[in-house]
Amino acid sequence: MASQPVNVLDGIYVFAFRPDDNFSGVKIMNPGGRTITGEQLEELKTNPQAIKELARHPNGWHLSSHRSFVGPYAARFAGQGGTITGWLFSCAFYFEAGRDYEAAIYYCGDDTSTLKGAGAGVIPPHPMNQQRLQLRLGKSQTPEAMTQDIFEVGVSGPEPQVAKGVFSVPETGSYHFSLQGHTTGLGAISVLMNSGSPRGALADF
Repeated sequence: MASQPVNVLDGIYVFAFRPDDNFSGVKIMNPGGRTITGEQLEELKTNPQAIKELARHPNGWHLSSHRSFVGPYAARFAGQGGTITGWLFSCAFYFEAGRDYEAAIYYCGDDTSTLKGAGAGVIPPHPMNQQRLQLRLGKSQTPEAMTQDIFEVGVSGPEPQVAKGVFSVPETGSYHFSLQGHTTGLGAISVLMNSGSPRGALADF
């Protein structure tokens, strides 16, 4: 049975990809039609070896202990060359029309000094290696449903950063966030934490 949507009017909601977070409402859609369900993520978060195995095929979104900062894992979006796009969908949230809400994500890029090319040594920063994150809102966990843009950020460097956006909804009901990761070339993004609240409640973050 589907869980009830999260009502952020009850307070700030934070999802930090920790073992005690509930992944059951999350969904991942990666290149090539590879989908990871929330139930699979629930199993993975208690199985470090399975997470390591998943990280060996890193194109798209996966759980990773690399650059997690605030806990044992982060959600990591990676590409091993070419143009890669993938989607990470949140659980359902209940929003009321006529209110402003604020969403935030904490993220970082890879330290390019640690990236190795096959037989080529360290890979220097390159303008063609570009990573972006886009936060959207929609009524269901499909790319086509993500019709409301909240913000988009370019990602570079290993230092944690925060992006925030204010939004409202056209009608009261249940909505999902999506994080669309996009990388061109070789690179990765780690999403450390995301959160939502009525507008103003995140001012001290």
